[in-house]
Amino acid sequence: TDLEGLPPATGDVGEPSRRVPTDLPDEIRTAAADLVANTPDALTSIDAITARLLELGRDETKPPGSSFGRLRDDLAQNRPTGAEQIASLHALMLRSVGIPSRLVVGYVATSPVVEPTDLQIWTEAVLPGVGWVAFDPVPTDPALTEDDPNEPPPPTTSAAAEPTQLETRAL
Repeated sequence: TDLEGLPPATGDVGEPSRRVPTDLPDEIRTAAADLVANTPDALTSIDAITARLLELGRDETKPPGSSFGRLRDDLAQNRPTGAEQIASLHALMLRSVGIPSRLVVGYVATSPVVEPTDLQIWTEAVLPGVGWVAFDPVPTDPALTEDDPNEPPPPTTSAAAEPTQLETRAL
């Protein structure tokens, strides 16, 4: 993605998007730091962390919740997990390496009628000189197939793609 020549972002991104919990496990911090150790800029760092989380795989049969212990174990054991956990882990890893981030919950509309299955979660991160950019670190749900016309298409996984947002709320 070429971001050269874009106007600088305006305004402060705010303290909450930079805050790293003091009790974030060292394993998560270390994994993020190792992934970005040789990256030249924020975008390449985000791409490295995103690629790692896409490797986890998605398992929506897991119960909701994003305790640090669960996130640490999912990452360390390369265990498939839910969209909520992957997006949370993405935001935390980005923050731990100094990249402001936030979670966004919204709908990816596949028809004029919004269904509960259209609910998605993704991460937004600040790129210097650009501002907030959407990233989707969540792998495609293996339960969704193109053979079923009633199921929505998988969310985009490219770094700069932004889902169609009917309603969003930053967390």
